[in-house]
Amino acid sequence: MHMHGPAGHSSAALETLHSCHGQSARSTVHRSPAPVQRGDAGGALAWRYIVMSSPQGAAMFRLIAVALLCAVLHLPAARAQDNAQAVAEIDAVVHAFQAAIVARDQAGLEALFLPADNSWLTVASEARRVEGRPRVRASNYRDFARFVGTTKAKVEERFYNVRIFSNGSIGTVYFDFDFIENDKVVNKGSESWHLVKTEQGWKISSMVFSLG
Repeated sequence: MHMHGPAGHSSAALETLHSCHGQSARSTVHRSPAPVQRGDAGGALAWRYIVMSSPQGAAMFRLIAVALLCAVLHLPAARAQDNAQAVAEIDAVVHAFQAAIVARDQAGLEALFLPADNSWLTVASEARRVEGRPRVRASNYRDFARFVGTTKAKVEERFYNVRIFSNGSIGTVYFDFDFIENDKVVNKGSESWHLVKTEQGWKISSMVFSLG
């Protein structure tokens, strides 16, 4: 049951309550502040008392407290809100990357990358693994840009399910892709970029993609 009493009581006190048979029972009183409802006099906090018979009431209180704590701890963590302008700017980089491949623009491709401290990794799928060769191989964006700029083939990279995340300083892009030469898919997989916001705008700082 709920009782209202003066604010001067201690937060957990023991009171003697008389039952309808005239016997006394020891009860634990837990106090919690509740906002005053409209019409309450004085405008001060009213204190709500939750009275529970010991020991069953105290045990129930502890059980409820533990259940509430577990519920709070298992709530999914909220992800920080993405910066909409940064996401739009990174999306422009994605489209510029695709356009440079179609145009076989070596210099245009290179300009999209962080000039130094860059990472480029290729990861072979189980189907594309070659005996005696490492599954993860390192390369660099300049080799790719050189290939695009010098090939005689018609090249294109198509992206699907593009996801972009950014807080305005760093960004991530993840998508599935088909790499096409002369209208034939020669590789497909998934690809992930990391980007950083520099004085010259967004630059790709790392790229990793799967083969097959």
